[in-house]
Amino acid sequence: NISLNEIPKKIMVYNSTGLLVAEEKNSQKIDFSGYTNGMYFVTFAVVAWVDVFTGQLYRDIFCDSVRYCKELKGLSFHAWCLMSNHFHT
Repeated sequence: NISLNEIPKKIMVYNSTGLLVAEEKNSQKIDFSGYTNGMYFVTFAVVAWVDVFTGQLYRDIFCDSVRYCKELKGLSFHAWCLMSNHFHT
């Protein structure tokens, strides 16, 4: 088994016009403090596009994490989509 902390990650954030405004590699979080106004498109993909979200356990963990961030961390978005190997909001 591999720890999630050992998996390389890449997070990309786009504004409403499609301009890439932030990109983080191998990071647990991205700093959104400079992007408080406007609407943004955020996406991330699983390394090597592995279909990890086809398993109910991993979908539940992800959805619980989103719910936690919405309820306790102030996360806000209009819509989101979880696919077998990536996420969009």
